[in-house]
Amino acid sequence: MPNPRNASASAVTTSEHPSHIDPGLLAAWPTLRAAAELIGVQPSTLSRLDTLDAVERGRERRLRPREVLRLAAYYRKRPLYEVGGRLIQRALCDAPDWLDEVGAEVDAFLDGAPETRDSVLEPGAFLAEAKRALPPGAGARSGQRR
Repeated sequence: MPNPRNASASAVTTSEHPSHIDPGLLAAWPTLRAAAELIGVQPSTLSRLDTLDAVERGRERRLRPREVLRLAAYYRKRPLYEVGGRLIQRALCDAPDWLDEVGAEVDAFLDGAPETRDSVLEPGAFLAEAKRALPPGAGARSGQRR
């Protein structure tokens, strides 16, 4: 996964102008501080990112659910399904009218997400992945005991 720190021209990018986003939907999106808590990092970790896709509304920066999940996949502090569930729970509490939109965004991200570190590989798949990742000869037994 690409590093979310890679620089862009501005410290905060916005995919949509805040005035085009329904205030109810914005209430369903976590603030930067809430997103950091969901992901398991400090708010300053997110605020320093050059590529943060956030919507500024007054003094707050709100993050789309897919942006929160993208960051959760990068930092790998919590399982993606847990972060997604918390995003949906948050929408249910803060903006129940927008639950379907938040749920659809979470589902779309998780459907396209690569396997997380919490997934379990079958032994054959694990060995095949290890052989692929290791340098040639690294997995060979030497016949000598230590």
